[in-house]
Amino acid sequence: MVWIDGWGLIYGLGPIDLVNTSVPLPESIEEQTRKIVRNLDAILKDRQLSRRHVVAVRPQAIGDGPPDDIGGRRKRGQSLKTSAY
Repeated sequence: MVWIDGWGLIYGLGPIDLVNTSVPLPESIEEQTRKIVRNLDAILKDRQLSRRHVVAVRPQAIGDGPPDDIGGRRKRGQSLKTSAY
């Protein structure tokens, strides 16, 4: 995460539990997407910011994506722009 003058650039945000990383990952891409958005909102809330302060987010969902292996599972990323919210 990079923060400059109240603006953020976040790459690699995943569907993990931010408090306890040993919690199993959500299975479906839809559940993972919801978890990534909740994680984004939690990170922003800690800085007293909202999605309107974010320039871009590159999340990392876990599934059958490109061969960038994470612990025996594959990851896939898709850039999201805050204008999509």
